[in-house]
Amino acid sequence: MESQDDSSPESTIVTTKKTKTPSRMAELQKFLTDKWKIKELIATGGFGSVYKAYDNYKGKFVAIKVERKNSQNLICSEIGWEAHIINKLKGCPYIPTVFYTKVSKECSFMVMELLGPSLSMIRKNGHQFSPGVVAMIGKQCLYAVQALHQAGFVHRDIKPANFAVGLGDKIRTIHLIDYGMCKRYRDKDGNLLSNRGEVGFRGTVRYASCKAHLSMVKKEETYNSVFAYVNSGFGTRRRFDFFFLYALRTDGQSPAVVARK
Repeated sequence: MESQDDSSPESTIVTTKKTKTPSRMAELQKFLTDKWKIKELIATGGFGSVYKAYDNYKGKFVAIKVERKNSQNLICSEIGWEAHIINKLKGCPYIPTVFYTKVSKECSFMVMELLGPSLSMIRKNGHQFSPGVVAMIGKQCLYAVQALHQAGFVHRDIKPANFAVGLGDKIRTIHLIDYGMCKRYRDKDGNLLSNRGEVGFRGTVRYASCKAHLSMVKKEETYNSVFAYVNSGFGTRRRFDFFFLYALRTDGQSPAVVARK
């Protein structure tokens, strides 16, 4: 599946007609019983839909991601695949928490932590940050990607739209989201999987690394480019040169090097 632009649930939103939304929500509500109460549609696109809901048992808001296509197999289902990967990363502060997953012929959905806007949305709203804040954001993005790689997966769709800020006491934490295109590149023992040769392009053309454009699946796809993407996406109050020097001065080395350790 190829994504042609800077897209995330926020930027690939397909406008839903108001006359249809209530019926879809009502249909989904039947599968959620009385534990979760759907409040509103957050986004919809090729992957399915994301709703804001209220957890009546825990007394807090959550996000419910509903898959457009369903499967009986938990791993083959895109929702099941995402939940599988996120569970492998359990405990990482830069990965959203999944509370419940259900895969069936009738409805496949995942109940997860409700997050704030993506970096793409923040950028589109015209926000600008100091070099120090951008450095902090870039470092957290790199740490999230590093955690995914250490678990043996590559994301294959790294871009500002797939990083979102948290809410409440997690508002200063960046979360990596949308694992539908992830691919395993190491086995359970940490050994590199054999190269399949050329593979079809996956990701977003604008943000893909050079190696991704050459159809090469490697973890280096992100380390050398994430930091530049974050900076170019936000735009700082000062020149990029000063921003990079600031990062070097505060950490003593490039954030990309820090993430590799």
